[in-house]
Amino acid sequence: GNRIATLRRPGPAETAYAPATLDAAPYALLAQPRVLLAGAGGGFRIQAVEALGVARLVVTETNPMLRHALLRGLGPSPAFPLGADMALRGESPVALAASQPAGFDLIDLSADFLDSAEANRFAFTAEALGTYLRALKPGGIVSVPVSIRELPVYAERMLATVAAALRQAGVAEPGAHVAVIRSAWNLRALVMTEPWPAERLAALAAFATERSFDLSWQPGGLPADRTIWNDLPPVDFLTGQAGGAARDAVAEVAPGILAGSAPPDPVFDTSPVTQDRPFLAGLVRFAALPFLAGRLDILPQPEIGVLVNLAVLAQAVLLGLVVLAVPAFGQVRAAGSGMGRVLVYFGGLGLGFLFLEIWLIERASLWLNDRASAFALVLSAMLVCSGLGAAASERFRGREKQGLRLAVLVILGWGVLAQLGLPSLIAATEAAPLALRVVLLLLVTAPLAFALGLPFPLGLERFRGPRGGAFLPWAWGLNGAMSVTASPLANLMLVSEGLGMLLGCGVLLYQLAFLGFPQRSDS
Repeated sequence: GNRIATLRRPGPAETAYAPATLDAAPYALLAQPRVLLAGAGGGFRIQAVEALGVARLVVTETNPMLRHALLRGLGPSPAFPLGADMALRGESPVALAASQPAGFDLIDLSADFLDSAEANRFAFTAEALGTYLRALKPGGIVSVPVSIRELPVYAERMLATVAAALRQAGVAEPGAHVAVIRSAWNLRALVMTEPWPAERLAALAAFATERSFDLSWQPGGLPADRTIWNDLPPVDFLTGQAGGAARDAVAEVAPGILAGSAPPDPVFDTSPVTQDRPFLAGLVRFAALPFLAGRLDILPQPEIGVLVNLAVLAQAVLLGLVVLAVPAFGQVRAAGSGMGRVLVYFGGLGLGFLFLEIWLIERASLWLNDRASAFALVLSAMLVCSGLGAAASERFRGREKQGLRLAVLVILGWGVLAQLGLPSLIAATEAAPLALRVVLLLLVTAPLAFALGLPFPLGLERFRGPRGGAFLPWAWGLNGAMSVTASPLANLMLVSEGLGMLLGCGVLLYQLAFLGFPQRSDS
């Protein structure tokens, strides 16, 4: 378990609060909508949505334990009474939306959906929002939440993602299709495929005023004399939070973001969230880290992960250098001049293997809509198939470089095909039965893992001669040290550069390893 969740207790539901919440805004604009709700909130979100009035409700709860609790009960919490106009599913909201084009009046992402499972971050990408827009009926709304409790800049990145999705859908002016409503701690971006009609904007403004919420953006701009109910000052890492009169940090930047003219932030990366970089948090630019080190008091907790990865990476590099220096100045140094090739070859294998494995785990998390299953399946398939590849290396004894050339060509070809074709395959089968997706994932993983299993034993074979024994423990240690270093380094690359860069670096490392293939120890 990695989080606390709430479940319903026995007895009648208390839903009188529902119309007063920020999440109720789109329901106040739609009469008896057909709704796709992402995240059941232990059943509380379903109760609230039912109280707001719906004609049809499709709920997706991707967390298997919470879905089990809703369907069958858990301890004292009873099973949720599903009505005839309600369905509870386990697929991702993207898969459900893709399977029902023009099927919903409202697609509502629950406020806690992003944090309820790691794979849910793919539901907030520009590609996912594009799928939601295609699933709307005329006049429909996509309601996207983001927490601004710790840093308003998260709203900036979400607005940039919404604008990117609209532009990909052919919308020239995204600002005409977006309205933003917020409280002190939470924000909702309400997105339509058509420009917002004046009467609907008036209804949204009345909804906000009656509940002391703020409109941070509406098509046509905001009145200059509007009242700001919830002060949201911009965060300045030079002086802290700005004081003085009430301000709305989101309203100040929304026009530039939606128009695509906002200047880049020197501290935070506010580019759109995509499937290649599916991270709403992790905004800190590496160049700003020395500056931010003195302002950790106002740096939000999700951004500390970047610093933790950097610290772990520094420790792994330092300890790896210490461990590797011991044999390097002992028998290995006396054994010959092949240390450079050993360093390039076995170091490249250690980094490259983990880079490609982590890339596959991330892609499989989207494909299976569950990171735990993706991790288990990819890791198991990689271990088994790379073991088979290592066993097959015996066939290349005496012609190791030929075997390595074959493995490297397979890895290169696989990388190109995966980058170009795997996203389309995932999109085409995202709504397919889980068993089919598992089989496809194993078929995709097997050839890569088999090829990855060849280079390491082929390299060790080069030290079969009388002088090669000294290199063997160093080669093993080097490979292990690079494997440990690879995890924090890959995490940093994923957040800052994306999945494509991680895949490219993994494939490139195997090409470099081929160039550094050690000479025979007896040659």
